[in-house]
Amino acid sequence: MACELRADFGAEVRTLAMDLAAEGAPQRALAVIDEAVAKAGHCGGPKPTGLGLLVFNACASRIGGFTDAANDDVVVDLNCRALLRFAHAVAPRLEARGGGSVSGGMLLLSSMAGFHGSALQAAYSASKAFTTALGEALWAELAPKGITVRVVAAGAVDTPNFQAVTPAAKRGKALPMHPDEVARAALASLRRPPGAAPVSVPGALNAFAEWLMRRLMTPRQA
Repeated sequence: MACELRADFGAEVRTLAMDLAAEGAPQRALAVIDEAVAKAGHCGGPKPTGLGLLVFNACASRIGGFTDAANDDVVVDLNCRALLRFAHAVAPRLEARGGGSVSGGMLLLSSMAGFHGSALQAAYSASKAFTTALGEALWAELAPKGITVRVVAAGAVDTPNFQAVTPAAKRGKALPMHPDEVARAALASLRRPPGAAPVSVPGALNAFAEWLMRRLMTPRQA
């Protein structure tokens, strides 16, 4: 991806391989950003403004019976605790950017599984409910400070992780979206009016399915 961005847009791209759930991970990532901004500032041209957008797309998931695993700590550590740490770390920076009605933003990738408890995905669906609720709360709290917060609750997405954890018999029935489609929908959500609802569901079929489940089905049926 870094090579594609450099080739297609001439962008300067830095990558950092790290465990996002590790202690101090946000600070390590921000240090890399600070270094890049400092170097860019010495090259002439407009002064870079630093971090402008947090995209939290990392997640862990497991499909299987709740009693089949000793614990789901990795799901909670990455999907909940790491997200909370990164949001805490970047929010002051986004607010400090200033310079207009919009200071910066957060784009949190959630899941339709977070709208309803999903059998065989207990910890995952609970963690995505956390993501959605956190995003809604931050949207309400940070909007007056010029920080845009959006939550994208995707359905199945045809990623390597989806192929790895989803039983072969269920992959086709899940009607997974292509990752590019979800990415375009996520970026489009950032352009919605500030007062628009913070949570969106990409894909017309997914949006209709969610509408139907909320209105016609009990939690157990959903």
